[in-house]
Amino acid sequence: MRHKTSKSHKLSFTLGYYRRLATLKTVLEQQQSYFETGISSKNRIVSIAKDYTRSIVRGKEVKPVEFEAKVNKLQIYGINFIEHLSFNAFNEGTRLQSTVYKAQSLTINPAVI
Repeated sequence: MRHKTSKSHKLSFTLGYYRRLATLKTVLEQQQSYFETGISSKNRIVSIAKDYTRSIVRGKEVKPVEFEAKVNKLQIYGINFIEHLSFNAFNEGTRLQSTVYKAQSLTINPAVI
């Protein structure tokens, strides 16, 4: 004789679980692509827990690769302003002109103009 149960057994997962699952699928795709082509993905995921972190090649002798955020900042009268923050690599030299304009906009006195 079979017993009928009125309870349904449903599993519920958290949003974090689904996010990590999506990250793992992306890592799998990146690894398969690397295996097939030998070319590493430009936005390769290096941490499952911090999927937004990318490796930044610095070329330093002690630490040639770093995995933290890169910041472009400017300092005015001892106060630091973050002009650009990214977990992807970027060239500070290409941001120089916009940084100068930003510094000028923060220091120009409207009464003088």
